Order: sequence, then structure tokens, then C-alpha cells
Amino acid sequence: MASNQPEMLPPWADEEISRQLSLLCAKGEGQYLEYKQTFPRNISELGKEMAAFATSGGGVILIGVNDDGQLVGIENADQMSVRDEYLKRLQGIANGTVSPPLTPKVGFAYEAGRAVLFVRVHKGSEPVYYGDGRPYVRHLTESRLAKPEEVVRRVLTWAGLKQSDKGIQPDVTSEHVWKSRLDQILLDLVVVMDEMPRLSLNPGPDHLQFTCENCAQWLRQLVTEYLHDETAVAESLGQLADKCDLIACAVRFGHSQTWSEIDHPCQAVRAAADELRSGMIGNSLIDGSFFAEAARTIKLVARKAHGLLGRVDQMVGSGRCRDLLSEAAEIGHALLQFAYAKLPFLLDDEIRSLREVAVDLHFLRFHDQWYECSGSESRLHERLAEQTSRIEAIAARLD
Repeated sequence: MASNQPEMLPPWADEEISRQLSLLCAKGEGQYLEYKQTFPRNISELGKEMAAFATSGGGVILIGVNDDGQLVGIENADQMSVRDEYLKRLQGIANGTVSPPLTPKVGFAYEAGRAVLFVRVHKGSEPVYYGDGRPYVRHLTESRLAKPEEVVRRVLTWAGLKQSDKGIQPDVTSEHVWKSRLDQILLDLVVVMDEMPRLSLNPGPDHLQFTCENCAQWLRQLVTEYLHDETAVAESLGQLADKCDLIACAVRFGHSQTWSEIDHPCQAVRAAADELRSGMIGNSLIDGSFFAEAARTIKLVARKAHGLLGRVDQMVGSGRCRDLLSEAAEIGHALLQFAYAKLPFLLDDEIRSLREVAVDLHFLRFHDQWYECSGSESRLHERLAEQTSRIEAIAARLD
């Protein structure tokens, strides 16, 4: 008698990709999907596929699936040493064979007792990607060498320009435009998910719901306006929007009995947003002016925080605690864009500290009722003093 129990996944298998594996095998190879029956002996073959996907809109490579879409699996995937060896080889390809380097999502899916190695490559943050020094694009089921004119066009689009009968001109529909909008949406999601463990007090849940609903709407609008022809990108953003909707519904209708029950879906959204931001945006929106503005903002915020700290007692004594918290939140908000970027003039510990200060100050506005309770003023003063000291220490290094 057949069992109706769902198949138990091994702990090393990716739950989401495993759930999609049957569909991916049934779809057949195409613009955004490539099958490999075994791991290629020639690493250039995988480098070519990864570079082509990164240039052309992203895609998924399934290793352990033959050309007919049959799941044949890879041998000995249950052994940790074998899995580690596959991952190391892919890391070498992504950081050596392919240039500029890629950060694909790599892991294992599992179905019917067979394991598949998957490589999910997002549309890259650079205009063109190279395998062994040669530019590649994806065209239907083929990863082929890019023609010179294709390389030129992609570089112009990436730079926010287009070529017309009047020469090279700005293009308001360029990749730079939609990437800027996408970066802000993804940053909003990353920040609210980092704040989520501390948003259980009202109106924190409303803020989480509002942010998820709006980000889902903005993601779908971005796809409609700019990315309707980028199937792989649109699919990734659509999946993220769906995850946001699920969290918003859980909060709105009280599907979760406890706040901790939405922690797992929130972590999934945070991870997906961070992966997309790293893979698709990267440093493509960052230049020297960004770093200069970051340094200027850090020093300015340090002065503002110091001034606010000096007015804490006065503002609390005059019943302006809500104004105090709003001002602290604005200071935190000014830091967020830079706190989640890789700033070359700061050490890793300083970047982590900057992020913690930004998030801590930013979310204070959601606890105004708690801080207005009798006896909480000293705790608020201590908290602001601690964060002010941390941001001043960072700013002092920039002088």
C-alpha cells in the first residue's frame, strides 16, 4: 500500500528548490534553464553558462538532469565530502573562470531518492560577463559568444545611455534607473526584517504589514514597467513579492498565534532580498561620490546624535518624548543606505556597528508608548548615549 506521507528531505537539501524540482525538470531547457547530466570535466563549460546567464537576465543550472529533463541525480551526494568538493569547484568557477566574479546561489535539491546540484545565477550587476576572457550571452537554449555590437549596447544600457541618430543620449528607461528603484525596495525589506524581532509591540506589526504589502506592490510594478521581457528576473521578484504577501496576510489576519511563528518566513524574505541585492545590484550603483556622501553623512549624523543627546532631559521633561523618538528615528534612517553598503574606509567591525546603530535608532519610533511609561526615561537616555558614542567613534576616524 502506497504511503501518502511527504518525502523527508535530508538536512542538506534546499527546501524551496526541492519543491520546484519536478516543475523545473518538466519545463525543458530554455532561455533561463540549463541541464547538465553530470558535472562537466571542463570547467570552462560551466563558466560559459554562468557568464551567459549573468549577462542575459539570470537562470538556473541543474546538474544531475539529462537533456530530456529526466532526473538522474549525482552520485554520493549523501556524503559531506562529496558535496563540499562540488561547492568548492563551483566557487572556483564563479570567482576565477567567470569575470567579473559572481555570487550565485548554490546548493542541492532532492527528490525520489536522487540529489541534484543547482546553481541559480541572478542577472549580474555588471553589463557583460566573461568566461575564460570571452563575453557570453544566453539565447534560447544556447549560451553563445556575444557579438561586439551586443557588448557595446549592453554597456551603454548599463550606463543609462542609448545610441540614436542624434548620438549617445541619456535613457530614462535604462538599467541604472530600475536598479536604483529595486535597490531601495530590497533595502526596505532587509531593514524591516532586521527590525522584525523588536516590532512585536504596537504599532510595530502594522509597520511590518505595511512594508511587506508596499514592497510586494512595488516589486510587481517594477516588473510591469521595466522587466516584463526579463523572465528570470521577473520570476525571482515575483516570488519575493509572494513571500511578502504571505507575511502581510499572517500579520493582518492573525494567522500566527505567536510573533515567533512568522520569524521563519521573515528570515526567508530577508535572505532572498539580500541575495538579490548582492547578485543583481552589487556595487553597480556605487561610485566615488557615494563614498564621499557616506563619509559626510556619518560625520553629520554623529553631530546630530550628540545634539539630541544633550536635549533628552529637556524634551522628556516638556512632554516631547514622541518628538525625541521621531528625531532619533530620522537620524537612524539617514544612516541606513550607507550602513548596508561595503564602505572601503571602514573596518568590518565598524560597518557592523554602523548598521546596528542605524537599525536601533530607526526602530525607536515604534516604541513611543513604552518609552513614555514612567521610569523609562533613564533607559532611553542610556540607549541614546550608547549609540551616540558608537557613531562618534566611527566619525572620529574619518577626520
